[in-house]
Amino acid sequence: MGKKVRIDNDACIGCGLCNSISPATFD
Repeated sequence: MGKKVRIDNDACIGCGLCNSISPATFD
């Protein structure tokens, strides 16, 4: 949805929770 977020956090497993709060696309 336009905004790209790069995940560089070991704690992030790409669950998509933050994606529902603020639309983002994960690499």
